[in-house]
Amino acid sequence: MNLLNNKYNAIKYLYLVFIFSLILIFNYLIFLENIFTWPLFLYSFFNFIVILINFYTLYFIFFIKNLMAKLFFIIMGLILFYFVSLYFTTVPLKSLKDLYPHNSRIYLYYNTLYINKIKDLFSISNLAWMTSQLYFHLILLTLGVLMDKYLNSIKNVMEL
Repeated sequence: MNLLNNKYNAIKYLYLVFIFSLILIFNYLIFLENIFTWPLFLYSFFNFIVILINFYTLYFIFFIKNLMAKLFFIIMGLILFYFVSLYFTTVPLKSLKDLYPHNSRIYLYYNTLYINKIKDLFSISNLAWMTSQLYFHLILLTLGVLMDKYLNSIKNVMEL
């Protein structure tokens, strides 16, 4: 019985590690692309933190038995991902442009980048990208919940 529980938890942990590594690889590619532009580098770093938060959301989904609590963690994880990503897309640019004198070329560069980023924030392509990210995380979280149900049913059958 204890051995069955250990196998069940081992499969859960393997799935979590697989999903986490998949998301890490995806974020690492974004990170490499943006490493030479400082604001986007910051954005990649904060995006990584959001991905860690979503990973812990996935972890809680596996180990909480109440379905409503699982749904709560899914919804909160997705909302957090969406709004933190929107926030960290613009804040590093705003703080960077305020570091320089207002007549300097660097300030003008960051100010233009900031204004363009604000415009892009509500553009169709950015909203589509954010929505695709939401769906990607929702699919991963749903797969986690389905796998949890499947493993639970196998465990129940084995106990009989």
